[in-house]
Amino acid sequence: MKHKLKENKLYIGSLPLPIFVVCSIIVIIAAQLDMLPRTLIGGFAVILPLDWFLGTLGQNIPFFKKFGAPAILSLIVPSLLVYCGGFDENTLTATKMLMKDSNFLLFYIASLVCGCNYPLK
Repeated sequence: MKHKLKENKLYIGSLPLPIFVVCSIIVIIAAQLDMLPRTLIGGFAVILPLDWFLGTLGQNIPFFKKFGAPAILSLIVPSLLVYCGGFDENTLTATKMLMKDSNFLLFYIASLVCGCNYPLK
């Protein structure tokens, strides 16, 4: 697998690999010990590392990256993990708080639409 290199360092998403691994382990331990906050911070702590990992993985799949593999993996893999019981209740509660209770998804879509920077001709 071809990795994203910046200045001879391996990056997952926007984080160097060692920092990504430490942050991911902290989130996993917090979720397993039922210490993950059921707030926006807890939701972001779950979805960001997972998305960075899946996005980086998708960018490095040679043929499929042209067809949107980062976005497809970021949508399908978490859905399958929820369906198959790959997340504990604490993790699901934190992500539900972020995506449904606080309507972050609506904010994100509105930000994309309002932030489009198409040149006028």
